[in-house]
Amino acid sequence: MSSCGNKELAQKLYAYELGLLAEDEQREVEIHLYKCDVCFRSYLRFKESAGLLRNDPDIQDDIRQLAQELPEFRRQTAGDRRRRTLVPAIVFAAAAVLLLLLKPWRIDIGPTQEATAVESYVAIMYFDNVADKTDSLHLGEIATNLLITDLSESSYLRVLSGQRLYDLLKLLGREGQKSVSRETAGEIADSAGADVLLLGNILQVEPTLVVTTELVDARDGRVLAAQQVMGNPGENIFSIVDRLSTLVKQDLALPAAAGQEPDPLIADITSHSPAAYLAYLRGKDLLNKLYHVEAGEAFQEALSHDSTLAMAYYYLAGIIDRDLITKAVRYSAHVSTRDQYLINCNNTLYMQGMGAALAEIERGIERFPDDKEMLALAAGYCNRLQKYEAAIDYNRRVLQVDPLYKTAYNNLAYIYNTLGEYEAAIDATNAYIRLAPDEANPYDTRGEIYANNGRIDLAVASYRQALKIKPDFRESRTMLGDIYLLQGDYDEAGRLFHSIAEDKDYETRVMGRMYLAKIPTFQGKFQEALRVLEEGIARDLEENPNSTRHVDTGFKHFAMAWLYLELGEYEAAIREFHTHMEIYREAYPGLGNHDRHEYIQLLAETGRIQLAEQTLVEYADDLGRMEYPESYLEYARGCIAFAKKDYPAAVDHLAVAARAFNNFPTRFLLARAYQETGRLSDAVGEFERLLNRYSILRVAWAIRSVKMHYYLGLAYEQSRWYDKAVAQYAIFLDLWKDADHPIPELADAADRLQRLRGQGEGSALP
Repeated sequence: MSSCGNKELAQKLYAYELGLLAEDEQREVEIHLYKCDVCFRSYLRFKESAGLLRNDPDIQDDIRQLAQELPEFRRQTAGDRRRRTLVPAIVFAAAAVLLLLLKPWRIDIGPTQEATAVESYVAIMYFDNVADKTDSLHLGEIATNLLITDLSESSYLRVLSGQRLYDLLKLLGREGQKSVSRETAGEIADSAGADVLLLGNILQVEPTLVVTTELVDARDGRVLAAQQVMGNPGENIFSIVDRLSTLVKQDLALPAAAGQEPDPLIADITSHSPAAYLAYLRGKDLLNKLYHVEAGEAFQEALSHDSTLAMAYYYLAGIIDRDLITKAVRYSAHVSTRDQYLINCNNTLYMQGMGAALAEIERGIERFPDDKEMLALAAGYCNRLQKYEAAIDYNRRVLQVDPLYKTAYNNLAYIYNTLGEYEAAIDATNAYIRLAPDEANPYDTRGEIYANNGRIDLAVASYRQALKIKPDFRESRTMLGDIYLLQGDYDEAGRLFHSIAEDKDYETRVMGRMYLAKIPTFQGKFQEALRVLEEGIARDLEENPNSTRHVDTGFKHFAMAWLYLELGEYEAAIREFHTHMEIYREAYPGLGNHDRHEYIQLLAETGRIQLAEQTLVEYADDLGRMEYPESYLEYARGCIAFAKKDYPAAVDHLAVAARAFNNFPTRFLLARAYQETGRLSDAVGEFERLLNRYSILRVAWAIRSVKMHYYLGLAYEQSRWYDKAVAQYAIFLDLWKDADHPIPELADAADRLQRLRGQGEGSALP
């Protein structure tokens, strides 16, 4: 630790890992870990021991007794302990570590969630195919992952996941290496905190398979046991792994109760096809990089070899077609216990809603408390339910299990950004980049954080870096196009949007056809935008008749609704929004159109106040059932109040919603409500911040994004900042100079601009 530049923060590391720091100190240490490689490695080394300290009942009793003997700790009140000072924490941590060193032991969380003794935490290395050094049939990779899945079925073993093995190899500069030396294996075990290594070799492929393994003590390199399985004629890798896992569990000397656990054949909970399983593994690797298009292709290839591979359907349901979850459910009897939880959770999400899905995945976490994918799912659900602190906690749990898990850093970046903690968001993103410097998504995430916080040049550079790594990365093409659009560079925006609309991937094309309507909308050419959207829907249906159920086709109807509203065609606006909701409801029947707050807004803005209020009552009942946050209702109440010209009430409701959403449509309406109540300084502040933010929703709400220049001009004029008002009116008039229908705000802005020219700058804002 002596080489760390911030010694005070470095000293807090052990107290942090033992959970002894106050929340602000905890956040400070996390940010430091993102930046400091020295402390990050120390964290890896100490993490496993800290987990033992937190779970062993005997050690906990000793620590509690020790705590009472520490005068600094004993003098603190209950309130003080919620914000512990550094010195007692360090003393306490040091004593706890001493107890740990004096008492050798291992623990894990068993199926009853009590601390139960287990023999080993096993790190399975990639099998070395000695018989075929090129491993042309990928038998080494398949054997490794099958054995990980098989042994993970036991409640009495912890097994290093295949993804974590991949990440650790990458961190050690050995990415893609399928043959691992004992020295490298020892480094992996040390980083992961594993105490037993399993090293495997495929000695023979023809005429029969011959596989050998060794169990090695990770601390001193001693061989604890060796196993060999000689295949019978016609026996494949799946049955070989079944026999091998039985031998391994016997040599690990698991408790007698482990023999009573169900032990299904590995092919029955994965696939009977090596080709299908290999394509499935490739799909998971691509999905881990968020390369959705390529991952989808790999999962479809897997299904071409094995149409009953449930987990391929599970992942495809999130990539191309939500209905595929029904097939995942149909074949879910043939997956591992862990994967059954994932499928049930996904099905629950679609059929019952987010709250029920969170409860389902939390049941899975009770059974598999160290499962990163489950913990990350729970974090994502909490984030969408606006339970931000719970989402942060789940991501922290992920990183306690695996400090190299990229998804957690990605998730934290977005959560911190939503909470307005820009520095923490960037630090989390940089940690993500440090773990995956050659993947596109980390730079895409950083670009979005920069863009949302007005660092536009940095955002552009980050998106370009993502596209340098992966030129067809859809998300970066979209966001970079949005930036060009907001900057008025319609040629560059159009080039990117057309590339998306003409992509080889159908899902990407469906999205791209919606983006093509953004440019005419920003130019005030609403009739042209409607035509582009209608043509896009027709093309969607031409390529796939099932597009009537495609969510992105539905969002084209959503965009058309707001265009018709602006054109004063209210019946058409309501009709299009109904179509959008019907598509969404079919795709996610359990979510009950949680976006009805925007439908209520549309009703209110078309003068249908009574229907808006009636819909609000029904919406409140549905959200209560789905356990959605109150902020959705606050947004809807604010829209109704604004339409009724009850602007103080609108401010009250929208201010609550804005704290939770912190997005463009909410803060735009809040700024308008401030403006109508005469709170000009607040209105100007909101509008200026929104103008500085380049976000997906600002482009999605293109009409209001352009009108924001007009309303900010009004606020400046009312505040007697005439030069600034002139500038905003001029921008507004230029953006919609080619508008294809009369817009009242345009005529008013032109009159005001003419009157204000030459008046000069007045006094500052009140």
